[in-house]
Amino acid sequence: MDAVAKELQVAGASMDDVYRCTIALTNMDNWSTFNTVYLRYFKPDHYPVRMSFGVTSLGGADIEVQCEAKLQK
Repeated sequence: MDAVAKELQVAGASMDDVYRCTIALTNMDNWSTFNTVYLRYFKPDHYPVRMSFGVTSLGGADIEVQCEAKLQK
């Protein structure tokens, strides 16, 4: 999630601009732990739409996160 926040910053955006995230986990037993971290990055009144699913492989990673953001003009 730090990497997501950093990439957004480079683009002139922030986690407040995120409207959708997709999360893939190789072990769904890790969902609760990931969710605890994930929720810290967003304001309680501004959680993005989210889709999460389990996968068999992520090329050595345990979790992959993709977030989409829209800059407000």
